[in-house]
Amino acid sequence: MFLPLIMLEMDSSTGQNAASLLGAIDECTLVMVCAGICAGNLLFPHNRLSGNTSLSWQALKTNVLCGDFIEACYPSMERSRLINIAAYLAAGASTEVIVRRRLLSSAYMPLPISILISNDRRGMIAASSIAFGISFVGTIMANQLDLMTKKRGEEKKD
Repeated sequence: MFLPLIMLEMDSSTGQNAASLLGAIDECTLVMVCAGICAGNLLFPHNRLSGNTSLSWQALKTNVLCGDFIEACYPSMERSRLINIAAYLAAGASTEVIVRRRLLSSAYMPLPISILISNDRRGMIAASSIAFGISFVGTIMANQLDLMTKKRGEEKKD
């Protein structure tokens, strides 16, 4: 549903900048949040997702270089409430930056190009970094907590 709205907004834009507010929101709240989760899973993999390392790597590359493979983070979000909370927090904080700075950009393209076409490059870098950073840190925390819990459970069995 987002893509048609982005296309309509870009089509109706005036001037040379064919970027959109919804495109900037899509890039940060979906693409960069998923990229942060996948990067966190690569750096500190979850024991139950060991087979998904290749999925996380492919999704991270696709999200940063192409701009749309958000479904890859769903298994992580389903298994961990903390990752889910971090994703929503990241999306909300980055949207706040986008709306306050009235950023325009687009998803469905490489991140560097999305930043280049933005009407406020520094703002777009900030919003993207916030979305990536919060979801990345939340994923690392969730995976480490789960690992610690698993180790405690194994110690109690012995």
